[in-house]
Amino acid sequence: MEFIQQLAQDRFNSFRSFMEDIQQVEVMARMENARQTIPILPALNARPDVAVIAEFKRVDPILGDLADDEDHVPFAQAAERGGAAMVAACIEPSEFYGAYEDLHDLSQAVNIPVICDDFKINEHQFIIDRACGADASIIHMAITSNCCGAFVDMAPRLGITPLVEVRNMEEYRMALDNGAPAIIVSATDLDTEVTDLDAILPVVRAAKAYGKLVFVKDGIETREDVEKVAAAGADAVIVSAPLLQSDDVEAAVRALTGVPRRKATRRTMIKIDGINNVEDAALLLKMDVDAMGISFIEGDPYAVSGNEQAAEIVKLLPRRVASCGMFKNSGRVAIERAIREVGFLYSEYCGDEPPALARRSDNNVIPHFRIDTQIPLDRMRLYGMKLAFSILEPQEGQETLDWEGIGLLPAKGRYYISGGLTVDNVEQAMAAMHPDGVVFKADVDLESGRKDFAPVQAFIDAVRAADARLYGTKA
Repeated sequence: MEFIQQLAQDRFNSFRSFMEDIQQVEVMARMENARQTIPILPALNARPDVAVIAEFKRVDPILGDLADDEDHVPFAQAAERGGAAMVAACIEPSEFYGAYEDLHDLSQAVNIPVICDDFKINEHQFIIDRACGADASIIHMAITSNCCGAFVDMAPRLGITPLVEVRNMEEYRMALDNGAPAIIVSATDLDTEVTDLDAILPVVRAAKAYGKLVFVKDGIETREDVEKVAAAGADAVIVSAPLLQSDDVEAAVRALTGVPRRKATRRTMIKIDGINNVEDAALLLKMDVDAMGISFIEGDPYAVSGNEQAAEIVKLLPRRVASCGMFKNSGRVAIERAIREVGFLYSEYCGDEPPALARRSDNNVIPHFRIDTQIPLDRMRLYGMKLAFSILEPQEGQETLDWEGIGLLPAKGRYYISGGLTVDNVEQAMAAMHPDGVVFKADVDLESGRKDFAPVQAFIDAVRAADARLYGTKA
């Protein structure tokens, strides 16, 4: 049995024993008394430099003993004084000799975010993480590949930021498919006991190009190492052994700080509408798309025949491709029934659906707004927390939005633009408005009745080329 598999089995057994011993009332009391969580990704994204995260481990399976039992609090406090953006604690008990108390102690001892590094095999672990003061939790793809998506969904409900750790390109792609909001790329493979910083740089570059915040874990010993991964696109480094082995943790942390982050790149999201069968959906998934619109609109020649056909399409989609159910004045009963029976991620309001309908819905929503040159921020606020994105489209009789007249979109909010976008004009629209996403409809049929995806691919290529020219994003 490989080390990772044995570690997962050991963690399953140790957590089961832990849950047998702890009382529910104790967990609830800790939850109530835990400090308010700190959202780590917005702060990280705003930093001009690569964040240094100091991780406490008593034992490393490869390197051996690193610290004594009571060293965790002084270590974290020294790291904070040295400029660490966050601290982490490896709490796995059998190989790393960690404990939940380490997490709790650190959350009380420092004023910066605390990350729980554990091997997740049970969703209840996130509840304990939160009760012990964690702001973020690491999910190891090598262990949780079958339930990573469920863990990624659950953690934010508790106020915890999920960070998915991968070792190679294959695990990175799985993390994307499971909706990972941020990626940790580990330079150490516990199965082979090899640490190779250069080997993971392609994964770092790929994640950065996709627009993810990227952490590099292990293999960082010097400032030059931080500069190397920063050049590849790393936003943060997680450092353990070199700091724990230092006689002056504060100075060791400070020596790694201040390395400039690579200029943030931007990846424009692409939503494709007009897909109404499994075969075309499967072809589209081979392309670089982020969302798929499935029409339930009466009279739309590209609408699905019903909930059953839509469910077949949604079932096919990986988590990295958002499924959007498109409705136009369908009524609450029909929409909520489709949500239950189909399971799409977003409800897209293409008609006169009122904001009150969104507030009563089980789904977050994407309303359409027909505009001239004014962004209807007051109307958008009525959707409250249910607003996922806004789709801006031209008024009746206009072929496209007045991109130059509208100009740069507000920083607050997330916007797709739609209507009349083509290979020839999409870069002009992006340059003027800098939207979060663009919409294109796959509405060219071949004589066989199937979609012609050549125009779709050409549009995607045009968007990615525009990303490269406007934002320096590499394909």
